[in-house]
Amino acid sequence: YAFGHYQPEKYASYLKIITSSNTINATTATNSPSSYLEISPDHLVFTPDRGTIPARLLSVGDYLRLKNAQESKETIQIQNIITIQSKGIYAPFTPSGKFVVNNGILVSSFVS
Repeated sequence: YAFGHYQPEKYASYLKIITSSNTINATTATNSPSSYLEISPDHLVFTPDRGTIPARLLSVGDYLRLKNAQESKETIQIQNIITIQSKGIYAPFTPSGKFVVNNGILVSSFVS
């Protein structure tokens, strides 16, 4: 893979999306630890009800898709969203345009 942005020393504004401590799995009802996602407001995320949207359009109570979500329909609920300043700007490109972060949250390498 390659990077569209790779600036480890630069600061930027991100959304810190804090998720529930339980995942929702339609078939097994498995649990996972609470997690969070730090993402730029324009990076795309996968939701079960609104499809692929920019992170800035997420709200508390929305659900995010987890890895293998198309097969297992696993999601995790957003509990809080805060804006933070964080060091490092990274935009990896993958062959599929997707990758998995922080406890299995599925995100896109593309921005809106």
